[in-house]
Amino acid sequence: LDDIHFSLTWEQSLVVKSFIAGELKTAMKDDNDAVLSLADHQLLRSLGTQGLVCVPMIAHKLNKGIIVFGIQESQLEKIHSLIIQLEQFGAQAAKNIINVKKL
Repeated sequence: LDDIHFSLTWEQSLVVKSFIAGELKTAMKDDNDAVLSLADHQLLRSLGTQGLVCVPMIAHKLNKGIIVFGIQESQLEKIHSLIIQLEQFGAQAAKNIINVKKL
């Protein structure tokens, strides 16, 4: 998948929640706590995974988008141990987008 667009009006979507809050969010297909929207479930099916990790791309207080990873349940604990690195990855991606647009 190259490019997917989510409307910010889809407030139930984990992807949109992550973008609006500017926070890394994770959810598994069978989580009762994290209700996934229909769009999130479609994304899970497209990725062929059990869960989603949404990493906001934020630099200079500008949210440039979301990086979405599909994960299997066995990977969730490892993802939680990498939150700082994933947030840094998102920040660097945002900086690169900003710099490319300046060219």
